[in-house]
Formats: sequence, C-alpha cells, structure tokens
Amino acid sequence: VTYMGAFDPSVSLASSWVADWTFLSDGGYLGEVAAGVGNTCPPAGCCVVPGDVASPADAVADISDLTALIDNLFISLTPLACNDAGDIAAPKDGLVDISDLTALIDNLFISLTPLAPCN
Repeated sequence: VTYMGAFDPSVSLASSWVADWTFLSDGGYLGEVAAGVGNTCPPAGCCVVPGDVASPADAVADISDLTALIDNLFISLTPLACNDAGDIAAPKDGLVDISDLTALIDNLFISLTPLAPCN
C-alpha cells in the first residue's frame, strides 16, 4: 500500500474494510456524514458537538474524530476541522492536547460520559 497504518486516508472509515462487519461498524463508531448535517464549523468558533474534529464535520464524535485527533497530535499535525471542538477535557483551556485525546477515548470506549455541549 502507499500509506502507513490500517486505513487508507483517501477512503472514509464508513467505506473502509472495517465497514459492515466489525464491532466499530455495528456500534456506529465509524460515523457517516448525513445529508443536511453541518459539514463545516460555524465561523464564530465552536462546532456543534465537542470531539467532532474530523473533516468534514458530521455533528457526531466517533472513531473518525479519534483518528483525526491522533493524527493532529502525533503524526502529520494536520489542522483539525474545528479546533474549538477539539478542546474536550474539562476545564476548557483553549488548547488541544493529550488530555483532550484521553477525554475522547473515555467518552467513546470507557465511561461513555456525555461531553458538555459547545458554548
């Protein structure tokens, strides 16, 4: 393959090899951009849902957002679709860092603690 890792960056996770048969797919963790759902961040700042940092934004925090956050922090440093939505951990400090990654992992896979809405 011409990319590192398990996922081709040119293919959406919902269309990748894990779709329609894995726990991530069956549990709705892969995400899908729904027609009519905001696909860009509001110009004023915060996205609709904390943790929704993948591009395009789909108003859901899911595995594609976790992948985007890991990529942003450790791999390509690619800008997030909405930096404000990446500041997940409380208290909000205006930075996107490892505490925010930990909060998103906790939300998606461990405690399922609801994320406070953007404000």
